[in-house]
Amino acid sequence: MNKLNQILIAGLLSLMAVSSANATLMMTVSDGVDTFTATDTDGDGMLSLTGVFGSWAVSANTAFTNPFVGNDYLEVMHLNSVNVSGGVGSLTIMLTDIDFSMSNYNINVGGTSQGTVDFAAFADLMNGEFAMTDGLYSESFGTGAFAGSKSGNIIDDSYSLTLVANVNHTGAGQITSFDFEVKIPEPAQLALLGLSLLLLGFASRKKS
Repeated sequence: MNKLNQILIAGLLSLMAVSSANATLMMTVSDGVDTFTATDTDGDGMLSLTGVFGSWAVSANTAFTNPFVGNDYLEVMHLNSVNVSGGVGSLTIMLTDIDFSMSNYNINVGGTSQGTVDFAAFADLMNGEFAMTDGLYSESFGTGAFAGSKSGNIIDDSYSLTLVANVNHTGAGQITSFDFEVKIPEPAQLALLGLSLLLLGFASRKKS
């Protein structure tokens, strides 16, 4: 079993344990020994979890989702993270929210690392009393600057969304920072945008 599959399974088990009890944005940070949790109890769509986690000198994590960002036609889930190691170790940051319903998604990740970092995103699709995990994205990056993206479609009308990042450092003082974002636009809004661009192009061509 590779590392990304382990991340997905660990994230899913954690999600299944809490999603039924918490209908709000939730973040966890774990060094493999201790797990720290923050929950958006006031429902404003903004959350942060910063501190010293095990051997990690600092991990500063901020998350945004609706209603703080996005609108009726665009659901957004964004995780920003800066991590400085105090020695050899791994750190897993997981962000979970529920009540997503739009079908198309665009995933973007970018940052820089003096170690390695793995990313995964998945949707927990609800179908009656049953749920199944749909892996939306998984990618690993080595030392240096990195960027990745993926677009796709979720065939369902109600699901939760989870972002997972696993940071690995080989010594003290190493830094990994990244932005991890999922945007889920309403298909009708995309069609309207495409039509607008088409009309604009036609008007420009007619004018010339």
